[in-house]
Amino acid sequence: MLIAETDHLFLKEPKNRATPTKPMCYGFGYMLAKAPELRPVVAKWTEDPDLVDPCGPSPTIIHLPLLRKLTPEWLSLSFQLKRDPLADKTFGWVLEMWGYTLAAARLRVRHLVWDAFQVEPSSLWHSDLDGDPHIFHYTYGLEYVGEVH
Repeated sequence: MLIAETDHLFLKEPKNRATPTKPMCYGFGYMLAKAPELRPVVAKWTEDPDLVDPCGPSPTIIHLPLLRKLTPEWLSLSFQLKRDPLADKTFGWVLEMWGYTLAAARLRVRHLVWDAFQVEPSSLWHSDLDGDPHIFHYTYGLEYVGEVH
């Protein structure tokens, strides 16, 4: 099963490197459970923050039985995180992503983190299109530089 978003542009067919016990995901630099500002909150929701992969869940390739195993915990945990003021404030707009990756860690599901899976340059981050990605995440925010008349 491929979990993708509507703003993913497929540059070439992604290689399926997922196994029945190990999904494949793209690693997000802002999903680092070991980051000092995140680790205390992450530790509240999982026994071992070192087992938390920096995944989305999108894009992810995962076998359907494993997705079925993860989904109830992912949904439940996402609601719990939203109801927790500290988690809600700390995780912000990526709270549901944390719900997925923390649910996976709780269930001891580890991911193959594959950086060539996608690239997501942004007008806000001013990054370049590097490497040979399979997916272009068209995640351009609205940005205006100049005077308003």
